[in-house]
Amino acid sequence: MFNRPLHWLAHPAQRRGMFILLASAALSLWSAAARADEWCVLKLKDGRTLSGILVMKNDGGITLRPEGGENIAFANAEIVESSFQKSPREEYAEKRALVKDDDLSGRYALLLTFYYANQKSASAKAFCKDEAEQLLKDFPDSASIQKLHRAVSQAAEKPDAAAVAPDAGTGGTATQIPDPGTPAAAVVPLMSASDQNLLRLYQFDFKKDAKLSLTIPKDVVDDLFKSKGDSEELKKYKVAGGPLKFRNLRPVEQLEVIFDLRERELYPKIKVGGEPASLLTFRTDIHAMLIGYFTQRFAAQVPGLIAKPKNISSPAEAYTNFLALSLASVDGHAVIDHQSPADSLLLQWGLPRDLAKYPAPEIKGWKPYFTGTNDSRFIEISRWIKSTYEMPADSMSLPSAEKPKESGQKPGPASPATPQQPNPRRQPGQSGNLNQPGPGSPLPGNP
Repeated sequence: MFNRPLHWLAHPAQRRGMFILLASAALSLWSAAARADEWCVLKLKDGRTLSGILVMKNDGGITLRPEGGENIAFANAEIVESSFQKSPREEYAEKRALVKDDDLSGRYALLLTFYYANQKSASAKAFCKDEAEQLLKDFPDSASIQKLHRAVSQAAEKPDAAAVAPDAGTGGTATQIPDPGTPAAAVVPLMSASDQNLLRLYQFDFKKDAKLSLTIPKDVVDDLFKSKGDSEELKKYKVAGGPLKFRNLRPVEQLEVIFDLRERELYPKIKVGGEPASLLTFRTDIHAMLIGYFTQRFAAQVPGLIAKPKNISSPAEAYTNFLALSLASVDGHAVIDHQSPADSLLLQWGLPRDLAKYPAPEIKGWKPYFTGTNDSRFIEISRWIKSTYEMPADSMSLPSAEKPKESGQKPGPASPATPQQPNPRRQPGQSGNLNQPGPGSPLPGNP
């Protein structure tokens, strides 16, 4: 193969071809090196989203190393999308830069979130220990900081052990989130797995969550056509030919029709693979702040809140609090106000009373969480509220500690809405026709 004399490259066209080939190879190597050690996020076809340091990317697939874990290889056939984002440490540094040094609650909640989200990583535990030591220097008299420091120090000394909750004391068993000094709240039952799935469905956003997997069983379609048949309501979707034609639609299009017709009795059978963006943000970014400030002070005003979850990053516990906040109102004011996010009591009760439209109730030890409406945390949570969908009052109910009155029956989702009920997730002016989506969204709104 290489027995040609070197002068065979003498022809100009051959030299140009070889130069282009070598340059292309060099560029590929340079690109791979530039991406090495970056934080990569993978969305997989099974609905999972995984992230970690990019170890290798080639024609066959991608290898990641999660924080504190082993290398995991994924074939291209398993991957829906890959992207490069900031690592957890980089995100922490950016958020920490926005929190004032004398803001105990803000710094506490930020470190607590990072601690729970990265508790499997030995290096993350060591990082948390260093941060907690600095917090203890800045706030030596805070019982909450003392507990947090003790917990992360224990975890850093035993990097292979499960993370210890900050108030677990010396027993070594995770129990509760640190209590800043308010009375313990009543035990609140957690949402079931089926209700968690139902909540994910209600918070599904056709634009942001379009790549999440949806499973709509055959019997759901059959039941839809038993209920609606060849009704005028179905004709506008051009699927009146029967279930077979309807099943030819993409799952997201099927869901659109089911949502638009408000067939709520079908919702529990639909499975959402993965986590809608708004719920993911709540669970990983918002929930820790709630535990550190809102729920432990105001649980008595908002029934159903878990003031002391065992694990703030647990979907069951985060979703239970999300649902409680979504359904709650006090004196006619919504805790989460979707029409006017800044008016949400979730935000108003964290403002200085002289700046609040709805001042916080008189609670012993209360201090404002935000400096004002221009506080970056106030703005961030307002944006998050805007990204969520209002929960219809009869759509779901909070878990109850009481046993069902009728033997063998379990509390289920509320009965379906009547056709005359307004669709709370439909934006003004949006159409219900698949071929004429409403403004601002590729598809009409949700249930």
